[in-house]
Amino acid sequence: MLNPDRRIYIGKRDATRKCRFCKRESPHAQFNTKAHAVPELIGNKTLLTLEECNECNQNIGRYEDDFSKFTHFERTFNRIPGKKGIPSIRIPNAKSRVEARNNNINFIEGENENLFNMNFEENVFTAKLQKQSYRPLGVYKSLLKMGLSIMPHDELENFNEACLWISQPDLQTHRVSDGAGYYCFLTFTPGPRPYPHPILTLLKRKTETPHPYMSFILRFGNRTYQIFLPAKKLDKHLEGKDITLVGYPSQFMHYDLHNLWKYGKTHFNHIKLSSTNLRTDDKGDYQFRFDSVSEEKSSEN
Repeated sequence: MLNPDRRIYIGKRDATRKCRFCKRESPHAQFNTKAHAVPELIGNKTLLTLEECNECNQNIGRYEDDFSKFTHFERTFNRIPGKKGIPSIRIPNAKSRVEARNNNINFIEGENENLFNMNFEENVFTAKLQKQSYRPLGVYKSLLKMGLSIMPHDELENFNEACLWISQPDLQTHRVSDGAGYYCFLTFTPGPRPYPHPILTLLKRKTETPHPYMSFILRFGNRTYQIFLPAKKLDKHLEGKDITLVGYPSQFMHYDLHNLWKYGKTHFNHIKLSSTNLRTDDKGDYQFRFDSVSEEKSSEN
């Protein structure tokens, strides 16, 4: 768990530093950019890396934007402050919006737009929202970068092809397959922010079973994201075979969620992140349950 009270640096401040992605060393590469091992936009003020050169840092930002859009709603509803604060949700072609203010989530509806609905019989509030467009492979590549950023040095040589791909500013150059179709396993655990700070996990296969060698798991807010990392040599025996993708439900992990089950069970899903085309179909009804309703009178000046 990334504790905001303690700053951690990956790597050493040596005179000769080496980028773990493009493999260039100083002085041929510059290292004067503040580089986060996982994006600051998910609330990471703690974990920074000294092994990411300026050029790779700039290139990574080009597809980290896809991850930003993919997780936009989760960051707003969980009031997770990024570099520019907590993001608001703007609804296309409408004046309605969702904003985080004073530790509350405010749904502001434009006149005659009817995008928000209160069901008092079932205690359900519904909002019609649409995510910003994102490139699914950009989301995968951003998650892969996080996993490689925290990878122990003695494992990095197994992911040289993946590191080279990360160093490229586009999605296709030196693209490497994860052997699993770029699937991302998702969980959603209801309740008030069960993961108050980001949690990062790498899980490694111990024997040559029909599973990918390594997976990376990110948890923050209400969500868990799990991908499988491309290890070309170590997963060679899986080529052409049916493989098993093992998801790790959040309640089985070391972070205890038992006390949060009163808000409902964890939901499981998956999404394929192989496409380089913009995805624009993430829209629909988002539901929120409430216990009671009170009327707040505004004071007139």
